Amino acid sequence: MDLKDLLPFKSIVVSCQADPDTPTNFVEMIVAFSQSAEMGGANGLRLEGTANVTAVRQTTSLPIIAIHKSYSADEKVLITGDHTSIPSLIK
Repeated sequence: MDLKDLLPFKSIVVSCQADPDTPTNFVEMIVAFSQSAEMGGANGLRLEGTANVTAVRQTTSLPIIAIHKSYSADEKVLITGDHTSIPSLIK
């Protein structure tokens, strides 16, 4: 299956994430964000972290772009910065 089959031209992919240490940074809220995005017409979802991906995957059949964020000491954000985080995202 090609990417164009999963996300046809002009598809909308909605990023459903919360910053660390914010009131919305818990799995149930990310699931609710994702459900709202789907209800609003999203064709795909972008999610951060294994727990969020696992929980949302149980509630939708939309394609998921899974990422892992890590933060360095100089406040740079690395998005799936190396291959070690990939296996847990694709389970």
